[in-house]
Amino acid sequence: MKLFIGNLFLLLSLLRQFFKRNLSFKIKMPIAETNEIIILGNGPSLTESLTKYEDLLKQKDIAVVNFFPLSPSFCLLTPKFLVLTDSAFWENDLSEDVLRKIDRMGQILIEQVDWHLTIFLPYISHRASRFKNIILQNSRISLKYYNSASSPHGHKYLQHFFYKKNILMPVAQNVLIAAIFLSIQMRYPIVEILGADHSWLSELSVLPDNILYIRDTHFYDKEINYTPFYSNKIKGETFKVNEVLSILSITFSSYWKLNAYAKDQNITIYNCTENSFIDAFERKRL
Repeated sequence: MKLFIGNLFLLLSLLRQFFKRNLSFKIKMPIAETNEIIILGNGPSLTESLTKYEDLLKQKDIAVVNFFPLSPSFCLLTPKFLVLTDSAFWENDLSEDVLRKIDRMGQILIEQVDWHLTIFLPYISHRASRFKNIILQNSRISLKYYNSASSPHGHKYLQHFFYKKNILMPVAQNVLIAAIFLSIQMRYPIVEILGADHSWLSELSVLPDNILYIRDTHFYDKEINYTPFYSNKIKGETFKVNEVLSILSITFSSYWKLNAYAKDQNITIYNCTENSFIDAFERKRL
């Protein structure tokens, strides 16, 4: 009975997303032409990895995520894919600093991309036009949508059925989850990950004002300071500690689901990040 109810909730969730026009049943993924893809997360360890593996990375299919184009390495490595999940790329209610950051990235994509680049955006953004209109000014850039809908309910085999159909995916609390899932969907036999530190626990602090702060470190950041951990920066709302720990639990659970799904598809995921908190994937050096 419990399994039946879980499967029912999964199907109802799909219908709800479909009627809200946040889900498409027509998503198709490009098929890999090589045996290996390397995903570059934006964790602080990526700085050293880019120096160490630069020559190797130039020879591989690479997927980068979110604001990686702000790095000089973007045009040096000419990645094949850019995966976006940050709602800042399609929402309008944004702070001035975020808008400047997106505009700067848009200019890089328009003016400096002289190779074929595929950008993945969640299907929930398909009605938004601001960022989409910017990137499509460059004819070398193609845009692909993916369904970011997920459901914690249902049997593993039912979930995997909808994964295979590009209808559902594991809960993507961060962009790396989406990038790994898309790599599986493109049928890369080997998926390797760099820059996936996920060391957020050591970057959190509750200061005397009783507000949770984070030292959110990306490899491209020039200045690293503790800032309030906003859940809604426009409204000045910050996360509570229990909320962050709950989110982290879901995040690391999604990696185990990705690993199980990858094995079901005869795909191997390797975490090549030194000192990564992710324990779901086999470790190896690149």
